[in-house]
Amino acid sequence: QGAQKPSRAPSMQGSDGCKSQVEALEQALGRAREQWRALEERLEKAEGQCLEGRAKSWKKWFDIDESDLLVWNEGSVRLAIHKRVHILVLAPLAEKMRENVGYVLPINEEPSSPQASAGASQVHSGRSILDDITEYWETHVLPIVEEAKSEDDAIMKKIRKTEKDELKQGIMPLGMGETKKVAALKRQRLTIWEASQSAVEKLIVPLRKIAAFLQDELREETVERMVDYVPAVVCRAMCDWNFQRSLIDLEQLEKWWSHTTGILRRKAELWTCLVEQEGLILQRIETGLEELRVRRHSYTMYATFGGGEVEAKRFMAGAPPSPSAASPETFGMTPKLEELFSLLAGVVSDMLRRLRAIRDSALWRVIDVAKVIYQELLASGTDGKPVQHANAKDSAAALLDALEDHSPSQPSSSQKTNGNEVDAAASGAVSENSILETLGRLERLLAVLQDLQAFFQGLSPESKSISEIFAELATEVGSMNEDLLGVLDDPQKEVVQGWLEQWLRLGSSGGGTRLEAALAALPLRPDADLAPKERRQRRHWLVLARGIQFLLSEQVLREEAVAPLSRGRMPASSWAFTRTTSTDVASQEDDFDVMSLSKPLSPRQAGNSSLPGGYSYVPPQRTTELDTASGMALPGVEAEVRPA
Repeated sequence: QGAQKPSRAPSMQGSDGCKSQVEALEQALGRAREQWRALEERLEKAEGQCLEGRAKSWKKWFDIDESDLLVWNEGSVRLAIHKRVHILVLAPLAEKMRENVGYVLPINEEPSSPQASAGASQVHSGRSILDDITEYWETHVLPIVEEAKSEDDAIMKKIRKTEKDELKQGIMPLGMGETKKVAALKRQRLTIWEASQSAVEKLIVPLRKIAAFLQDELREETVERMVDYVPAVVCRAMCDWNFQRSLIDLEQLEKWWSHTTGILRRKAELWTCLVEQEGLILQRIETGLEELRVRRHSYTMYATFGGGEVEAKRFMAGAPPSPSAASPETFGMTPKLEELFSLLAGVVSDMLRRLRAIRDSALWRVIDVAKVIYQELLASGTDGKPVQHANAKDSAAALLDALEDHSPSQPSSSQKTNGNEVDAAASGAVSENSILETLGRLERLLAVLQDLQAFFQGLSPESKSISEIFAELATEVGSMNEDLLGVLDDPQKEVVQGWLEQWLRLGSSGGGTRLEAALAALPLRPDADLAPKERRQRRHWLVLARGIQFLLSEQVLREEAVAPLSRGRMPASSWAFTRTTSTDVASQEDDFDVMSLSKPLSPRQAGNSSLPGGYSYVPPQRTTELDTASGMALPGVEAEVRPA
């Protein structure tokens, strides 16, 4: 398609010259936009024909219906394919046109659109330099021209009125000239068009370059090569979209399976029974997940077409395929591209099928059987006992966390500084801050002991002996708290060292052994018999009780409890604590409740979903899918279908 180049008048003489030039530029811009839109329409037509013609393939490989291709929401497969075609086929040409024209919008006159203001970096967002110039033309040039027309019309009326008035008054110009008043108005009229002239001249060269560029680049053979490449891009984009969907599903499934098997393995007897009954299904699930990982790797090997700008440029620069190489049945794809597409689509289709079979069949069976076994173990009394002996480090860390001051205004012990500490160290004294912080810890320890005393006092008749142990310990800690208050009057290192030695003898009378034996012998109802809130509360106090027991039996924990004073005055501890809370420990124990396990959520297409990929997670359909590892139907799975 030929394009007429806008011509520039030798000089601007008043409104007539500017108006004619504006008209010429407007026509040139319109022709360029028509050419560009014609190219977009041809690409969109090729895209639509490929999608419509391969509808049966999309359904067979990816379970995508024709109605799914009518959804243009963000994240939908239809929009993803359209964007890919634009990025790989149209955007490189738009970027080349921008570089060739070299047009930069004048400073402080950028288009108002956020996309346009980004310039060349926004080529891939759907804008071209034609969009930028069009917006600049409509928002800056035309308003200036219209304003000049209005002012010019007003001055012309004034000139005609002045001439008429002068004629009535008998004022005549000398010779063929004009009166001074009329001449001044005509000079003013010329200055009105200076701003319009400047704005119009800025677009003359860019539009001339665009016209030449489109004439050179939009030759019929070039456009045909672009159209020929669209089916390859569409097929690759369809595979990529479904591959990403399967990767999200696989990642979510792997995390769920790792978490679930971790919970089940912690119940040793439950796991043993589950392996004996459903070992084949467990093995099939593991094998299926491993084969999915293999296919994830295979996809990267086969994905060698229609996915990158380098491939697109190589295709455009190559020789066009012969008419016999691309049949109507393959929608313009060569046999080689069709073979690659079949391999790639086969990998993705197999991944989706295997994921569906594992999620919608095998996992239902494993969870259902695990719950049945667990209920049988509860009934026989071989499982379901409360967690009375929490992990030593977790319990100790939970107790240390309870001793910390968590108020927002208080910095941690490692951050607290005082200008008097240097003076205290020089005089052989211990800083007042260290003593005050340790006093705060002892007060919080007293509060924990009193709370534990109250909890075990009302738990059961058998727990009263434990309550008495905490009462005795509270009395002893309270006495040491009073002694530490006295140290404030004489904070010398020797005095502090004496108090620390007394503190380290805490529990030397066998309090830790007594508390451990009492906790072990405490009869408690199984966790399964308690409500979730009551179970979490009981575990919270049991974890802290175990922390107190370790405080009495482990010197390193007693050193850590008074760290502001002991740090640097005691040998380095070999036991590292990770800060946690008793609530965290109780929550982790709650995760071990087999009856709370549920099946993993499944991705089902939702046309109005705003989530990435256009998919939202909903409960899976419970079906009798074939197991993908062996091709055999999974035994014992009922054919119940739950609506997605």
